[in-house]
Amino acid sequence: MGRNYSRRLVLAGIGAGTLGGAVLGSSNSAVADEFEPLVYVGTEDNHVRGLELERGREQWAVDMGSRVASPQLAASNGTLYAGIDSSDEGVYALEPEDGSQRWAAETDGRVRSPPAVDDGVVYVGDYEGTLYAFDATDGTELWTFETGNDIRSSPRVANGTVYVGSDDGRVYAVDADSGSGEWTFRTSDAVRTTPAVDGTTVYAGSDDGYLYAISSSGRQRWRFDTEGQVRSSPAVGDSSVFVGSDDATLYALNPATGSQNWEFSTIDEVRSNPVVVGDTVFVGSDSGNLFAVATEDGQRRWEYQTAGQIRSSPTATDGVVYVGSDIESTFAIDADDGSELWEATFDEPVRAAPVVVSETDRQDGDGADDDGSDEAADDDSEGDSDEDDETGAETGSESDEPDVLLEIPGFGIGGAIAGLGLFTYLLNALARD
Repeated sequence: MGRNYSRRLVLAGIGAGTLGGAVLGSSNSAVADEFEPLVYVGTEDNHVRGLELERGREQWAVDMGSRVASPQLAASNGTLYAGIDSSDEGVYALEPEDGSQRWAAETDGRVRSPPAVDDGVVYVGDYEGTLYAFDATDGTELWTFETGNDIRSSPRVANGTVYVGSDDGRVYAVDADSGSGEWTFRTSDAVRTTPAVDGTTVYAGSDDGYLYAISSSGRQRWRFDTEGQVRSSPAVGDSSVFVGSDDATLYALNPATGSQNWEFSTIDEVRSNPVVVGDTVFVGSDSGNLFAVATEDGQRRWEYQTAGQIRSSPTATDGVVYVGSDIESTFAIDADDGSELWEATFDEPVRAAPVVVSETDRQDGDGADDDGSDEAADDDSEGDSDEDDETGAETGSESDEPDVLLEIPGFGIGGAIAGLGLFTYLLNALARD
């Protein structure tokens, strides 16, 4: 009986072989990577959101039921930790792939600041003045330490000690393992900044308008009067300590003496934490501007206007600065020239610092744990940098269009083999005819 193969059948075989080949060239992990977010934000509408790195497209969102402080990611175990403004469970551990819950831990008061994660332990303070240490794996409470008033800023962990400020006007040093107090330093007003640690010096700002330099034994080395409340957490660079103030100024100070190196006008109050990347310091202002300032002399490199107060601290990695704004958006800004790369819009202001997770961190889980500040994701221990961030979540086609071939069910390696086999069979059959 003679064979009669139609052109449509031949084309079907060609299509099956081509489609199977396309899927064969892309592994199942590539499908997962395409939709795995690399930028995490907490928003005032009670959500933790995962955004695509390259274009800011939302990949998932989880309603936490209460306002969310900036989520933190521990690279060592690939877990997101979020503080929640709730009187019940104040800390959550989430899966970074989809935001699903791993565990939740109860606190006595609301949590309005990001947790710090170090060496397998999550540290966080609440509005009842309690500092907690939880096991990062399952949320088991390890110890608590009582301060005299609300804790409204993140702890800082360095060299086996947890440093935290309190509304009772004190900076506390607490042993990270046991939770016992090491020393207390008193200012004249509430301390709502995350301390910065450089060697044997602790820097902390206070509502009394001063930035304090404190020795590792709890004694004052110097203080600097900013003439406004200091609610911007300090950042340490190579030759300066940088701090913003409610007097609408960013200051660069000599770390050893506290003398002023330079000052920069931010137009309005600074509640955003400065971030140092190389020879540039980035900081936001209530004026709605994100500023890039030269660390050496305080000259403005560029500014970007968001049209809303910036209470979010910027996060800088791989040539991009990410920042939230009261205009209800998160922005990705080119770190070199200040041009906008993308804007992701929401329904409420964004005051939490974005958290950026590099490709290597997601795959390998290497790097140091987060120390809890709202500062840069790759320059002050808040995350881990990586050269491959530019690749974003997509490991397949470089086109901006979605690769629909990867979304068709039933075509894996088996589909590729079947398609190629059918194509070869039809060609041989035609040749025989």
